Amino acid sequence: MVGSGPHLTRMLLVVIAVAASSATGQSGGDFRISRSVVAGGSGAAAAGDFGSDQTLGQADAGRLSGGAFVVKGGFWAEQTEALPPLIFADGFED
Repeated sequence: MVGSGPHLTRMLLVVIAVAASSATGQSGGDFRISRSVVAGGSGAAAAGDFGSDQTLGQADAGRLSGGAFVVKGGFWAEQTEALPPLIFADGFED
């Protein structure tokens, strides 16, 4: 005999509660995008295993600073020295 009455109602409420709790939004940690202006420039950011290089326009081709931060604006310079072979840096190819 299939469940009936209070037992079935209780099970249905538990299933609904579990489904509703799993539908909440996921959290990505302490990531934050702060408000800024488009004033040109480039820079690099790194945290843990992640890194990012950015470039936005050519509005100010000089050095910008504020507090402990410095951003050097302008076009990216050509790479003048050979980059190390980072893909095989751990000896994977041996």
